[in-house]
Amino acid sequence: MRKVLRKSGHKTYWNNRWSSFISDHSHFTNMEMYPIKHVYPIIKKGSKTLEAGCGLGRIIKHFDYYNYNIIGFDYSEVAIQKLKKSSPNLNVIVADISKMPYQQEEFDNILAMGVLHSLETPRIIEKAIRECFRCLKPNGKMVVSVRADNLENYLIDKITDKRNGKGDKFHKWCFKKNEFKSLLKNNGFKIDSYELITNVSFLNKFSFFKKNISSDEKELRSKGFQLNLIGNIIYSSLKFVFKDLFGTTLIITCSK
Repeated sequence: MRKVLRKSGHKTYWNNRWSSFISDHSHFTNMEMYPIKHVYPIIKKGSKTLEAGCGLGRIIKHFDYYNYNIIGFDYSEVAIQKLKKSSPNLNVIVADISKMPYQQEEFDNILAMGVLHSLETPRIIEKAIRECFRCLKPNGKMVVSVRADNLENYLIDKITDKRNGKGDKFHKWCFKKNEFKSLLKNNGFKIDSYELITNVSFLNKFSFFKKNISSDEKELRSKGFQLNLIGNIIYSSLKFVFKDLFGTTLIITCSK
C-alpha cells in the first residue's frame, strides 16, 4: 500500500469538488467506460443494490433512470444535498461505509467504486469490508474499485504534486493487486474476477493528448475522458509493453 498525501484532506477535497460541480447526467451515454461497464454484469432488475459512496450520482442515477432497485449513500453532506436537489426521488442518505445503517443480509449487490481507498487507515478499510460482507445476502456480489499502486498512478501523483505543491494530509491509498485481494479474502469474500483498467490516463493531464479539451466535467463523466489519436497510440503502446505498470484502477468482483 502506498499512501498519497495532498494539501487538502480527502473529505475537504471532495466537498470542495462537489461544491463546484453542478450535477451528473441522468444516465451514461458511453456504456463502455468506467464505472458503468464494470457494474452492469452483477446487477439484475428485481435485485436490491446498494451504492456506497454515490457522490453526485452518476451510477445511481443511471440505474434509477432504467428502473432498477438501487439506493445509495455518501459521507459528503454536500454531495447528498446536491443530489437530492437534482434528483429528489432518489433514495440516498449521508452515511459512513465503516458503520452502515442497514440490516444484515439486506442487499443482493453492493457497489463500492473508488471508495475504500479513501479510508484513512487499514483498520478502517477492513471494518468497511466487513460491513459490506454483513449487509450482503448469501451469494451476493460486490464490485470494488481502488487505485492501483503502479507506475502510472505514481506519475499522476508526481504531476499533481508538481502543479499543486506537495501536501501533508491523507488523500488516498494505492494498492498492489494481491494486497487488496487479500483484504477481501481475509474478511470473508470469494474473488470472482480481477481486472486492471484505465479510468483517466496520465496523458489526460496534458491538453495536447486530449480528444476533447472541454472543461465540462458533467459531459466528460458521462461520455468518458478520452485521448486523441496520438494519445491513444502512445498509451496503447505503453499498456501493451508494460502491462501491469499502466492502468489506473483495480476492479475486483467478489461474492459472499
